[in-house]
Amino acid sequence: FARAFERQKQEGTVSVKEMMEISMISLNAGVDTTSSFICWALVHLSLNPSVQQQLYDELKQNVDETDGKLSADALTKKKSPYLHAVLRESHRATPVHPTTMTKSNSTKEIEIHGITMPKGTVFSFETYSLGVNPEIVENPEEFRPERWTPEAEQARKGTRAEVLDHQFYKDPFSQGARRCPGSRIAVNETLVLLSQLVLDWKIEAPSNVTSLKDIEYEQQTLLVPKLPKMKFTPR
Repeated sequence: FARAFERQKQEGTVSVKEMMEISMISLNAGVDTTSSFICWALVHLSLNPSVQQQLYDELKQNVDETDGKLSADALTKKKSPYLHAVLRESHRATPVHPTTMTKSNSTKEIEIHGITMPKGTVFSFETYSLGVNPEIVENPEEFRPERWTPEAEQARKGTRAEVLDHQFYKDPFSQGARRCPGSRIAVNETLVLLSQLVLDWKIEAPSNVTSLKDIEYEQQTLLVPKLPKMKFTPR
């Protein structure tokens, strides 16, 4: 988008119509991704009050050091490890974009684990099935942010579950040249929004919603939950 903007200013090779289309795609992609992720995180916190309480305790301790206000330092992984673990667990259980990358071997056939893929084969890096595979994730139906502590990651090294810590799996932004250009903004938005919501409100699911299976969802551009009517109580 930045390059297109510069070309439009300097060379005029990008039309106003094209600029409008690029801008709309960028805005929609950014808003939809963050809002959907926040919605899923709220669902998990409402269904897991002990997790929500532990997250609140961590955040409250941090903001008490800064006159009750969130700061950039308070949201770092060093100061708020449980917050970051909650986000990773939400991504594991309900990734908003289950397919992080799609590519094809356009030059020649390749062999992967003894299976030959003809030239032109399309590959998708899909993360959801991995995160709910009981052979890789213990009790995958449980929401357990403790899976993402440094100790847990170290314990997975050398095992089949080590794939959970691969760069392609850790977040929904892909990697390399195809990584989402707005990933840093999205992460910071998510950290701030979720933290402030948890600090300000106790979030409870309705009585007829007792597990993730009770949450309806639909595949739009992303995987979007149909939020039930939650109860928000001021803290």
